[in-house]
Amino acid sequence: MKLLVDDNNPRLCVERLCQAGHDVAYVAETGSGQKDPNVLQRAGSEARLLITEDRDLGTLV
Repeated sequence: MKLLVDDNNPRLCVERLCQAGHDVAYVAETGSGQKDPNVLQRAGSEARLLITEDRDLGTLV
């Protein structure tokens, strides 16, 4: 499964998902603090499921 993990999730989460065999991109590795619309757009353009703890993203969807 292709996943995008937002930077508000711990690195341990990313590591466990990778160990489970998932294709994981981590927002923190490409620049922490990206704006919500940019994170959401990236998830869509890369066809990744977004994992976040940011409740504000729900209003954008």
